[in-house]
Amino acid sequence: MNIDNGSNKQEIGRKVLTLPNILSFVRICLIPIFIWLYCFQEDFIMSGVVIVIASMMDVLDGYIARKFNMVTKLGKVLDPVADKLTQVSFVGCLSVRFISMRVLLSIQIIKELILLLFYLFTKKTSVKSAQWYGKACTFVLFVVTIVHVIFPFLSAPISWALSMTGVAFALLSFVMYFRFIATIE
Repeated sequence: MNIDNGSNKQEIGRKVLTLPNILSFVRICLIPIFIWLYCFQEDFIMSGVVIVIASMMDVLDGYIARKFNMVTKLGKVLDPVADKLTQVSFVGCLSVRFISMRVLLSIQIIKELILLLFYLFTKKTSVKSAQWYGKACTFVLFVVTIVHVIFPFLSAPISWALSMTGVAFALLSFVMYFRFIATIE
């Protein structure tokens, strides 16, 4: 019988309510703000500010988690979920204005669904940290989205070039993660 039930709950609370986990949660909360600013207010500058804040939080949460030994199981799941939700939401909003972004959005969604299904059907039990190719893809998607947001009347050839660069990095990330997941025990 465990008499010290109160301290166990405190320990669990400390492992859940870490600064990196809070930053990941806040990033998710920024999604509706971005959608409102970009789609309904057409405030492209503030939309860009939201993307920059979300991106800075993404960098900070990982740095803080590793530097201050705050890596948690929840954080290993919450951070990539926040990444995917923000990326798909931002690119989804941009796809209304830029046809090229529809291709990038489609590739992102297909990539993430295939990786998720592969991960689930292979019954992998461990969650691994992000790899360099995932971080590179995230960075490229940040650049692609921020350029499209702050230049709402971007020419079609430039939009296509940026979007296809995002597609190339998404496909590289897909192949590398597919291979990586296949080797996890």
